[in-house]
Order: sequence, then structure tokens, then C-alpha cells
Amino acid sequence: MLKKVLATFGHGGATVEVLPSVPEIAPGETVQGGVLLLGGQTEQELGSLSIDLVAEVHMAENSTLAPAAHPTVTLPFTQIELGNRRMIAPGESVMVPFELSIPWETPITISRTGYLSGMAVGIRAEADLLRTIVDAVAIAPIVVTPLPSQQRILDAMTNIGFTPKAADLEYTSLRGVDQQLPFIQEIEYEPPTEFAEHVHDVELTFIANATDLQVVLEVDKRVRVIKSEDSSARGETTMGDFSLSHDDFDTVDWEDRLQSWLTNVARTPAILG
Repeated sequence: MLKKVLATFGHGGATVEVLPSVPEIAPGETVQGGVLLLGGQTEQELGSLSIDLVAEVHMAENSTLAPAAHPTVTLPFTQIELGNRRMIAPGESVMVPFELSIPWETPITISRTGYLSGMAVGIRAEADLLRTIVDAVAIAPIVVTPLPSQQRILDAMTNIGFTPKAADLEYTSLRGVDQQLPFIQEIEYEPPTEFAEHVHDVELTFIANATDLQVVLEVDKRVRVIKSEDSSARGETTMGDFSLSHDDFDTVDWEDRLQSWLTNVARTPAILG
């Protein structure tokens, strides 16, 4: 009887483990693997078994999905059901295979220069155990590698001197963009010396689908605002949007194109008030 009571609160109850077949995956691919379901010290009833892709997402202050005191949440963005209602015997071991499609907009976690600081993406398994207070949950982190077209842009930014600082996921949508997921990835870059006087930082966002890649650059400029005899430095945001098919990305000199656009943005004159 004591074992049943403890299992109700998660002590000695059934557990799950996520076992992807590969450690790395790219957007648009399919990952296979299995969920290992292990019975606990007493018999329990499984209501359902599911897996989903999850990511650590920063919520806007006015979002209804998370209180302001907890601005970052583990947000699911793809889910499939794996199992139906059944009994799990004590010590029973069950391997349930899965196949999970990775959305094209899945945020990348690594590039040629290394892991992107601040990124956390994983596959989560959840076993709904009936008549218990605590369900069995496990998350396996996964490495999401860039598409060749994405890596081409990342290389170009590095080649023109911009240094990646960090990345995060924002629960928001971009105006005028055919966006499928409820959040975007922002990869933040520190500008080289030639831009540092006029540009505070640059944030890079990818919006991909099966055929095309949209690249959105958000530049936080340092703008001098002058009113009468007083002057102060204020920020101004400029957006840039570049799109091309995955097959055609190697036909463009992205170093020249990005350098030219960023140089033009940095040449903003002082604003007189």
C-alpha cells in the first residue's frame, strides 16, 4: 500500500527516457528514436504517452501565456501521440518508437563558430499516469544544425567582422512574414570597429520553409539627437529583409550584399530637433 501511495506522488513510480537515434538534426528533417517506459515499484495505469519539441522561449511582458515573474518558459511547438491507455507492471520495460518531423523554422543551436549561447531545444516525452499527482516527464536536448543556406549567411556575417554574442527566442511575430511558429530566433552580433560608432548591435532572424529562406536583420543604431543646445544619444531600429531560394543562395555574394546594406544603414545622419 505504501508503494502505491508514494507512486501517486512520483516516488518509485514509472519513468520515461527519450532516446533519439542521432545527436544532431537540421530543420526540415525527420528524427527517429524511441521512448523507454520503465515501470516503477507498483502497477500503474498509463493514460497516454506523447512527445513534443520544446524550446526555452522568452515571453513578452504583456503575454497571457506566462506571468512577468517568469519571463522564460519551456514552450512546446510540435507534438505527436505515441501510446494509448494500458497498465504498466512493476519493473516492466517498454520501448515505444517515434518519428518526429522537425519544422523548418526550428531554431538552430550551433553554427560553424560553435554553440549559440542561450539556445535550449529538446525532445520531451510525457507519460500521463492516471490517478497520480506527478506525470513522468523527460527531455533529451538536441543539437539543431543550420541549413546550408543559413550557414552561408552566418559565414558572411563572420567574414565581414561581426561577432556572435548570444541568441534567444522571443514569443512574437514579424510583420509581413509568413511565420508558422509563435516565436522567432534572434542571433545577436557585436559590430566590428568600423561600425561600432554608429551601430550598437545587429540581430539576425531566419524564417525558412521547404523552398526559401527569409533573412531579417534588425540593426540597433546609435543616433545623435540634438535639441537646442542639448544633445543625447538615442537608439533607432532599422529592419532589413533578404529572401532567396535555398538552391540559389550560393549565387549571391552575401559578404558584399550585407556589407553594403549595413554600411548604408550606419551612415544615418544626426537628427536635429
